[in-house]
Amino acid sequence: MNCKRLLVLMLLPLLAICSLAQAQDKVVTGKVTDGKDGNALVGITVAQKGSQNATQTNADGTFKIKVSNGAVLVFSSVGYASQEIKTDGKTIINVSLSNSGFTLDEIVVVGYGTQKKRDVTASITKLGEKDLNPGPVGNPLEQIAGKAAGVQITQVGSEPGVAPSIRIRGITSLSGGNDPLVVIDGLQGGTDLLNQLSPNEIESMEVLKDASATAIYGSRGAAGVLLVTTKKAKSGKTFVEYSGAYSTESIRKMYDMLNASEWRTAAAARGLNMGAIDFGGNTDWIKQVTRTGNKQNHTVAFGGGSNSLSYRASVTAILQDGVVLNSKFNNYIARLQFTQKALDDKLTLTGNFNSSIIEKKWNGPGVVGNAIFARPTDPIYKSNPDPLDRRGPYFIDNTVFGYLNPYARAKEVLDGRNENTLFASLKADLAITKNLTASWFGSWRKRNDEAGSYYAPRTTISDAITNSGIANRNTYLRDEKLTNVVLNYRKTISNHSIN
Repeated sequence: MNCKRLLVLMLLPLLAICSLAQAQDKVVTGKVTDGKDGNALVGITVAQKGSQNATQTNADGTFKIKVSNGAVLVFSSVGYASQEIKTDGKTIINVSLSNSGFTLDEIVVVGYGTQKKRDVTASITKLGEKDLNPGPVGNPLEQIAGKAAGVQITQVGSEPGVAPSIRIRGITSLSGGNDPLVVIDGLQGGTDLLNQLSPNEIESMEVLKDASATAIYGSRGAAGVLLVTTKKAKSGKTFVEYSGAYSTESIRKMYDMLNASEWRTAAAARGLNMGAIDFGGNTDWIKQVTRTGNKQNHTVAFGGGSNSLSYRASVTAILQDGVVLNSKFNNYIARLQFTQKALDDKLTLTGNFNSSIIEKKWNGPGVVGNAIFARPTDPIYKSNPDPLDRRGPYFIDNTVFGYLNPYARAKEVLDGRNENTLFASLKADLAITKNLTASWFGSWRKRNDEAGSYYAPRTTISDAITNSGIANRNTYLRDEKLTNVVLNYRKTISNHSIN
């Protein structure tokens, strides 16, 4: 008898907990309607926040869901702004959802013209200025990283000024290029064209993904098309704008290397001749060839005008010092855009002029690799340097074939490139009749590169020592012009649109 009582006493708390849990569950019902016209909304998702418990509204907009007391219900659907409502003390909840603000009348750029988004059947992603990634951006591709579905953007190198890689339709060619065509205000080019554009002067970007969207550009658009629309001049009061950003860059995790003491212990344990390999140094070569880098972006823009003539001008400086010693990237960009109307506003002239000066400095590949393989027991400098030695004051182990001092390699190498670029375009739009317009577009792109390097004997590079220095210089010139004429007829008849 005592055992039975004991069993009952043990079960009572468990039964109380189960009863309490059941008491905390409740059924909530309600109806979801359109906030604009009050009509019932079908297929609206009603979910308990933080759980998998969810249901949908029926044909009459009603729903029924069992939730725990104090739960939060989330009402959501594509095209409507989501709402969150607490269920405290409520068993009936009626919700009115408003439109999310997305409109199918939004204009998107397609090929040589524009369309309403409701008329577009191709796969197009449009990103406005507010959708772009902020911060000290060196290349406009960094602004859309992670923002467009199916668009892969990866950083392919850590050198300053190296543009990210972009793949819109994956790998589309084994032998040809896989970079998309870039079109900036009608001017066509490769991804290198983006380096000549200030990220702060971009109004929107549109990614054309499938064949129907890119067919107008022929084979150049086979890997997709990136359309860039820059900020335009606006009539009205004169304005002055400034935008800037600054960030630092550092190596997140250093290689786990032996220090000089650990290296000596390991070498002695292997029976090596310490007198031939230990020169009394205690050098962390990776730290010697790296530093804390920084990136900054500054833009000053001004403009104004009247109803017939408006303009916008800007100057941008993108400055970056790399984490590897003696590496940097400076990009100075000047831009002018204007809009002129004439012939009683029947003729519109739109001009864009862009010029940039790019200065690159790097150490070439292998700087960090040289530091990894160098002995920590080697010093940076000679103990008794000879001022007449053309190899400079840097330590060299003459018993090692092709010995290279990593610090001298990073400090003394002169290796860089200067790019002077110019691209300009002019567009004339003439309204011939109410429904017929003619457009002429012309563009000019010019690029002049000078790249060179000089490896002095002071770099401790063996070939440079043997040949009393090695130098090379390369020049590259590109001159490209494009023009086209478009006639456009548009007419709306009832609910039908002819274009």
